[in-house]
Amino acid sequence: MSFSHGELELNLEATRRVRFEFVRNQILLKAKIGGSRDYYNFLLDTGTTPSAVDHSLAEQLHFEIGSDSEEGVGKGDDRIIVHETSIPLIEVGGVQAEELEAVTVDLSGIGARLGMPIAGILGYSFLKEKVIRIHYGKREISILRDTLGSGANGLSESFSFQMKVYGDIPLVEDALRIDGKLARMLIDTGAGAKLILFQKGVRKLGLEDEVISWEPATAAGYGGEGAIRKGVLSKPVELGKTVFDSVGITYEPHPVKIVEGGSSSEFPDGVIGNGLLQQFVVTLDYQKRVMVLAPPQIGG
Repeated sequence: MSFSHGELELNLEATRRVRFEFVRNQILLKAKIGGSRDYYNFLLDTGTTPSAVDHSLAEQLHFEIGSDSEEGVGKGDDRIIVHETSIPLIEVGGVQAEELEAVTVDLSGIGARLGMPIAGILGYSFLKEKVIRIHYGKREISILRDTLGSGANGLSESFSFQMKVYGDIPLVEDALRIDGKLARMLIDTGAGAKLILFQKGVRKLGLEDEVISWEPATAAGYGGEGAIRKGVLSKPVELGKTVFDSVGITYEPHPVKIVEGGSSSEFPDGVIGNGLLQQFVVTLDYQKRVMVLAPPQIGG
């Protein structure tokens, strides 16, 4: 179910506004760890759970690291080895979190692709009790004081959607249509692509013949490179009430397992990434489970 802001109260006062860099369609924040004066590069990734810190940095900073290794999940063909840990104290734009649940993982590959060292990933453990607004045009994130409640506001050009959490990742069921057909999509700010479709979504949307003609390619993630296909969709894509033509699509025939997700019938059809989200001001309310999309001039 979707509805305009005319049915929502959006009297939201930002507690903090945090500037970010947008590097290869990735949201890059500066964070302090453990009260230090040094700033470290962290990515904001709604598709990561819980959060992550580079293993070598965690050792250097003497974090308590679990002795037992586990195999993590993520894009790419290589094994992903993680260890449980917590970040004692992290500060982003004046917003602090203590004993932040995380895992250690080798982030050197991601850093090499972005051309800078990456200290960590802020994921669900950082976001789960917050309301965040991402203004891509201003390169600014607002961490808001209030949740989205019922009431009235005149922002009729904005639209709100119920947001579920699937495997700790935001999911919307009625925000995106392809050729008029609804698709169940994850909201992943760690994905640089516009749209990613999984095999289930391709079948559901009747795109099998179109996908076959797309060019083979590779995409990078925590686990290095993985095989994909890339193409341009001939059918219209509608996100909110905005219609896009000739949208670039990534097809992942073997999507990663999503930890603690629902049943196979509830598995998402794909992912909406920063490539498309950057056309909007995006508000994610993890408390009330609501996503709001606003045109940049409305989002403030």
